[in-house]
Amino acid sequence: MLGTVRLIRDDDVRIPLSGLGQRALLAVLACEAGRVISVERLIDGLHGDRPPAGAANALQAQASRLRRTLGESGLVVFESGGYRLAIDPELVDLHRFTALTERARDRRTSGDHQGAAELLSAAVGLWHGPALADVREAPFATPVAVRLEEQRVAALEDWADSALAVGAAEQVVEPLRAAIAEHPLRERLRARWLLVLAAVGRQAEALAGFDEIRRLLAEELGADPGAELAEVHAGLLTGTPPPPDPVRAVATTLPSPLTSFIGRSAELAGVLSRLGEHRLVTLLGPGGVGKTRLATEAAAGLHAEVCFVDLSPITGSEQVPHAVGAALGVRGNGNQNLVHRLLLAAADRDLLLVLDNCEHVIAAAAGLIHRLLTGCPRLRVLATSREPLGITGEALFPVSPLPLDPAVTLLAERAAAVCPGFTLDTPESVRLAERVCAALDGLPLAVELAAARLRSLSLAEVAARLDDRFGLLSRGPRTSAPRHQTLHAVVAWSWELLSPADQRTAMALSVFDGGARAAAVAAVTGTSESTVDDALLELVDRSLAEVTDGRYRMLETIREFCAARQVETGQTEFLRARSVYYLDLALEASPRLLGAEQLDRLRLLTAEHHNLTLSLRREITDGQAETALDLIGALAGYWRIRGVRGEISPLARLLLDRLGQDVPEDRAEEYVLTVMLASMDGAETDGLAGHLTTAARIMNERSWPVRQPYLLVYWANQAGPAQGEQLHTPIYRMLRNTRDRWLQGLLHFGLGYLRLYDADLAAADDLLGQALAAFTEVGDRWGMAQVLDAQSDVAARRGDLAESLRITDLAMARFRELDSREEVSELQVRSAERLAALGRTADAERMLTMAVQLATRTGVAATVAAAHHVLGDLARRRGEYRKARNHLELGLAACGADFGSDVALIRLNIALSRLELAEHGPERARPPALTAMAVAVAHRLFGELTDATEVLAEVRAAAGDTAAAAGLSHTAAALRGPSTPQRDEAFKLVEAQIEGHPVEADSR
Repeated sequence: MLGTVRLIRDDDVRIPLSGLGQRALLAVLACEAGRVISVERLIDGLHGDRPPAGAANALQAQASRLRRTLGESGLVVFESGGYRLAIDPELVDLHRFTALTERARDRRTSGDHQGAAELLSAAVGLWHGPALADVREAPFATPVAVRLEEQRVAALEDWADSALAVGAAEQVVEPLRAAIAEHPLRERLRARWLLVLAAVGRQAEALAGFDEIRRLLAEELGADPGAELAEVHAGLLTGTPPPPDPVRAVATTLPSPLTSFIGRSAELAGVLSRLGEHRLVTLLGPGGVGKTRLATEAAAGLHAEVCFVDLSPITGSEQVPHAVGAALGVRGNGNQNLVHRLLLAAADRDLLLVLDNCEHVIAAAAGLIHRLLTGCPRLRVLATSREPLGITGEALFPVSPLPLDPAVTLLAERAAAVCPGFTLDTPESVRLAERVCAALDGLPLAVELAAARLRSLSLAEVAARLDDRFGLLSRGPRTSAPRHQTLHAVVAWSWELLSPADQRTAMALSVFDGGARAAAVAAVTGTSESTVDDALLELVDRSLAEVTDGRYRMLETIREFCAARQVETGQTEFLRARSVYYLDLALEASPRLLGAEQLDRLRLLTAEHHNLTLSLRREITDGQAETALDLIGALAGYWRIRGVRGEISPLARLLLDRLGQDVPEDRAEEYVLTVMLASMDGAETDGLAGHLTTAARIMNERSWPVRQPYLLVYWANQAGPAQGEQLHTPIYRMLRNTRDRWLQGLLHFGLGYLRLYDADLAAADDLLGQALAAFTEVGDRWGMAQVLDAQSDVAARRGDLAESLRITDLAMARFRELDSREEVSELQVRSAERLAALGRTADAERMLTMAVQLATRTGVAATVAAAHHVLGDLARRRGEYRKARNHLELGLAACGADFGSDVALIRLNIALSRLELAEHGPERARPPALTAMAVAVAHRLFGELTDATEVLAEVRAAAGDTAAAAGLSHTAAALRGPSTPQRDEAFKLVEAQIEGHPVEADSR
């Protein structure tokens, strides 16, 4: 292949190849001998960007013909979606050539010039013409041939060095002469030629050769001979030519870094890989992300001549060729003449051109790079820009901000440089550093500017002032470019390159927290979606925004800059328009959460979660109480299903503070929802008790039908299942007469739980079955999962724990499908209880640990309390009393004022009574048992009341009061099971017992 493509057998017989297609296929396979090349890559290599119709079938046919040519030897193998030439790469001359030159380089490095000369002579001798001469029409061939030709000339230059070192210069005279004719302007080759001429006694010819190359460089490039040629010429004049370098030196104009390179090893490898595959690689990213440093590190990692050009100081497009010419040492009169000379200067050089900061002269930089790449086959370009160059063949490499850990390392190292002794040696200092780096988006420049401020401010002060990040980070190194001396200047550099229309779109996008789709931005700006889409893509191209799955977002630093521009320009209408858009979106989605569209609407609302929360906060702080109540009403179902109520509770309290006792009559339901949200974690803030009383009055007295169906769910969570007089309120009369299948499902679900608490398992089963049928009919997965959870409880109370676990798994699968984190954590606790009852305590404890973590994140106090109850009881059973007490105390502390917390409170006190009995005796065990009984009586929870009564019987027995213990045991037996006259009598006895022994005030 180092010439025409030839196939030669072991006995030196040449095997004929038929046609360009067969030779090209063999050549492309041989280029990667022993490795599989995918069908797609083969088609690209043989046909380029426009393969003919049926290219895959044609490839298969060509491969079959090649197999026949090879005599069915099994050398062409199809595997893993591609073809492989199954031979040793050393049997291909181009691979053997590469191996010989690499071995020769090792010999030269170790000083074995004789061995190196022999290897390089053999390597150069493999060539019998221009590489791949008869398949150059195939798209893959030219880049490979150009690379090989560069390697051939470099090998010849190295051979000349080794030959000179061992006194065998005459061996390379003719090969060098032929190479000079092909590459007349290649200075390193010329330098070897002059040295060889002098070594064989042709001094005058060598001096004449220097004059020739000096004239050619001046005429063609407007340049003087480089340092190496000048040194050789001086040696010729004095009769002491310099010795050749044992290993080829590489010229570079890269700036030398003054600081360490942190956290970019993967990106560095990625850039080097891209440079190995593409001749033009553009590093893209916002200002301050570290593109320049990554580019210089990548260029330094290549064994190649490097020319670094900083375009940031230039102010006009016409200056781009002059900046590149100055870096390359090329002069010219006028841009056309200069570009011509640049082409000549780079035509025969293995050169990497690094063009830094192209964005403000993007068109001129792109045009020059395109001309240089097309005219200089060995040239590669590594560019940095805030937008793509837009050239065919450009490989983009987005540069992202640093992840948190490397960003913290960067902050610590740069801070230590300006503040000797600075360390992150405490958990609090690490937390503050993480907060600073996260708030600054991991932008290396912003982190370094923050580190510089640590000369005069503490880390805590820097973290506290991040709301004014542009004022805080306003002092950078004096030697930095102006655009890098302050954080404001970094972003302003990109902002000023935008058109007024694009600036307006950027300001509109900045009102969204967590990004937005084009439709949302269009609604805010009042323009068409197609117009906004074009502008958003322009922001993406300029690294002011990023897009993922059709969603556009900004780094927080850029978002704050654009938000500030709104205030400066008075264009604050975007904020109002955003609130209107998200209220409409929430109102449209809310009723669809009750049926078959549930998953789709949940995905939509989840994607917009941050924007919805931001809109609610703004409506509250702006005094728009009615709009805020509307948003709460529209989003209450979403928050309940997704389990993010704890996140909304502080906003609900803030809204109640703004409302005072003024309840909007036409938004009473939304008001009650707000009260439920504010009180979900049981916190008693100022005025909340009054709101709870008002909410209870509204729920008991108002005429309905209900506009907000999820209000019934929230109220049941707060107050527990309706009992007694509550079943005769207007709302329950409405439910009993409704034809709405979702409401029917909710009613049967609540009544089923009443029968469950009443220990009437048969009736509970029937009602829950009706509820499941209703929710299944309307397609509400959340309702189905809730009913399945209740049915698993029925199975557990019947003693069928295996069936209970099976049903719980079905319910949990539904909840996970909805990403209902509250319910998942609640079901994890129930599953753990049943696993523990089956003796699988290790599995139970693992599940409880996960439940505590998840419930803590979602702010569900009742589930945290329930999990600690089970963990505490398991520890007590093992005799680990200290651990048990710790869990039970954590559970009691977590309990709120809602119904779920009351259920957990009963069970915690039962477990605490048994723990006190085991550790300290009956006197300390009696109060928690009475507390459990009192709370169970208040809610008429017969199952829990039975357990509490049995515990009190154990306490009385331990105290030696056997008669009282026997009476309590008899009462507990009467309480167990469905309603009977005996159970009613037993309940009255317990009530009397509780009235005679008031519950201690610290029971919670």
